[in-house]
Amino acid sequence: MNIRPFEIVLIAIFAISAIVGIIFLRTADVDNEAEVMVYGSRVNVWGTFNAGEMQRIISDITKTDKGFSVVSYRQVDERSFENELLNAMAEGSAPDLILMPHTMLVTFRTKLTAFPEATLPERTFKNTYIDGAEIWRLSDGTYALPLAVDPLVLFWNRDLFASAGIALPPLTWEQLVSEYVPALTKVDARRAVTQSALGAGEFINVNHAKEILSLLLFQAGTNIVEEESGRYTITLNERREGMSPPGESAVGFFTQFADPSSAAYTWNRTIQLDRNAFTAGRLAMYLGMGSEIGAIETENPNMNFDIAPVPQAQGATALRNYGTFYGFVIPKSSKNVTGAYYAAQKLVSPTVAKEITAAFSLTPVVRSLYSGVPDGVYGEVLREAGLITRAWLDPSAPDSRDTMKTMVEGVASGRKEVEEVIGDAAYALETLFR
Repeated sequence: MNIRPFEIVLIAIFAISAIVGIIFLRTADVDNEAEVMVYGSRVNVWGTFNAGEMQRIISDITKTDKGFSVVSYRQVDERSFENELLNAMAEGSAPDLILMPHTMLVTFRTKLTAFPEATLPERTFKNTYIDGAEIWRLSDGTYALPLAVDPLVLFWNRDLFASAGIALPPLTWEQLVSEYVPALTKVDARRAVTQSALGAGEFINVNHAKEILSLLLFQAGTNIVEEESGRYTITLNERREGMSPPGESAVGFFTQFADPSSAAYTWNRTIQLDRNAFTAGRLAMYLGMGSEIGAIETENPNMNFDIAPVPQAQGATALRNYGTFYGFVIPKSSKNVTGAYYAAQKLVSPTVAKEITAAFSLTPVVRSLYSGVPDGVYGEVLREAGLITRAWLDPSAPDSRDTMKTMVEGVASGRKEVEEVIGDAAYALETLFR
């Protein structure tokens, strides 16, 4: 049978198309397989964040990245988180990835994978994350891919302020003590405090006493703890020429609010917990975490409140705040280190990080999320708070809290002078690092 030229051309075109199609399908299969296997067969993530919200976000990621379907999240009770992690690591059943607060970094440092400079260069880190996120960078590497920060903010009752003839929250501590405390503090005929300006000066009924003291210490000029070559140095009582140790000024300032002989007296240990007093309308200002906004709105839907940045020292040029930083860390005992790292990269990417921080009322640490119009009525304040927030290398969150409690109560009771309690606290922190 004779085949005409145009038929030969037609057959050739079909043959080439078939070959190209086969090659394309095989290439697509390889690409799809690579996409699925980038995270490995399974990535188990543990954290204290709500499981329902985290799983929803993971499901959203999977819609456009089907390989992410191997990622699962387990919520652990915050009160038992540390112990469960330690037990799991000891038993060989540790998660592949952990969403951890910075307050656990020192405790778990020897059990975590540090990303070397080649993997996460310092220049890349600085360009990507706000300054405070550098709490995760130690002398031997970076221990987390940072996700978020929960900064301290000043909650203020707009109705109590208006009743006192005050339109705006204080910008400085000096202003707060000299103007706001006398205007917003009320006492009855027996000199009992019936309305307070600020909850401070005690530990027993100040929800974030440790965090407030950390804030004051930062503002006084100390990093509290510094690390170099794996060694930790306490700077709480570090003396500077012509000045008292920063710890002394911070503790002295904090305790004055509960000292009946002080002009700043507005608080004592007989008053209910400061957050409860705030939602009950008996406390004008409450120093709390940004993540508490939703809970406070729920506790008293009728309260007319707002938030503002924490006060600073008058004339301060380097503004400082305190907060809790969250990041994804990989334990050395992870059975899928590579998959965990890629999963963490996805979870801290700007789009996903924005969704997670919004879901949990946190502030992002990715610099690119600080441009544009902030989300929500509180977004601008939270951004401002996040940029100046710092944290310190805490050897043991519960134990260091007890150390600070002992420090404050020693001064408040009159048993010890400020200088003495600062020395005791520095020694106690040194002991915790041993």
